[in-house]
Amino acid sequence: MPSHRFYLLRLIGIPIFILLGSIFLIVQVLAILNGSPAPTTLIARGHYTNGFERSYFEPCNSTAIWAIREGNLAPIEVFKSSLPQRAYPGQLETVYVAWRGVLTYRGPLGLFGGVFKVQEILDVHVVSPTDCQ
Repeated sequence: MPSHRFYLLRLIGIPIFILLGSIFLIVQVLAILNGSPAPTTLIARGHYTNGFERSYFEPCNSTAIWAIREGNLAPIEVFKSSLPQRAYPGQLETVYVAWRGVLTYRGPLGLFGGVFKVQEILDVHVVSPTDCQ
């Protein structure tokens, strides 16, 4: 016959474990949300790559990779259409861009260091070794 203390610990122990686990998860989520800086409006210069299911930006003099969301990217597509034909459809293409936009710091699924929402494209040209100097 089990002792009453052991029986009570088993009954109370499971809900306490679930309660403590839930509190831990809530604290972690709040820490992540509070640790994100506010969105920043800026002019960014660097290399934009896109192609089949890809769209990301590597700012000059940085190891960050930003997802590109929203904004009018038509000027980039017009510029790229003036370049020689791609080797195959869907090929990734990289161009140098300078653009104004808003940077937020929560990338999709944590895969990116930030999400850049393009407001205005200031420059676009073929990649050259002196782009980020």
